[in-house]
Amino acid sequence: MDNQQELSGPSSTELAWLSGLLNADGCFSLTFRKREAKLKCDMSITLTQCDPCVIERAQSILGKMGINPGISEYAPGSNGLRTKWNARISKMSHMSQLVAAVEPFMVGEKQAQARLMKAYIDRRIKYADPSMRKWSGGEIEKDLLSLAIAAEFHAVRRLDVPRELAQVLNDYPAREYAQARGSARDALGVKI
Repeated sequence: MDNQQELSGPSSTELAWLSGLLNADGCFSLTFRKREAKLKCDMSITLTQCDPCVIERAQSILGKMGINPGISEYAPGSNGLRTKWNARISKMSHMSQLVAAVEPFMVGEKQAQARLMKAYIDRRIKYADPSMRKWSGGEIEKDLLSLAIAAEFHAVRRLDVPRELAQVLNDYPAREYAQARGSARDALGVKI
């Protein structure tokens, strides 16, 4: 009986529980760096907890979705009193799948971050070279809509746009960037 339940995926109760956990203790990360003179994007969804049982339950629910997060243990720091555990997902298809499942249960800034992350992933996959079997990603600098989505993501986080992204955005005429940013907002239906 348990095996049949696992094959069918997580229940809506489990997804609601996981989304609440991500809404409270999750981190949606989309960062840029220069590598080999090209702009690269690193993304991840991370859940941090001091209770390993919570991480185990989250890992079980994710496993029902075919998602296997990397689990890391961190010893208490100089000011920390407890060991912490991280469950981290960095595969784009898994992040997109997770966001699609939990986003309806989320609220506020984390929901906006989740929507923007999924939109960025979907856009980057769509922008990739269709003749390649493996995701190529194309050149981020040439995909103005992806850059606009990333800028919106950082605006939601109330952080400055990363220096590498700001340099690329500054190369575009202000009018073009404003149009792309407006298109990103309209296409996503996210009010920020």
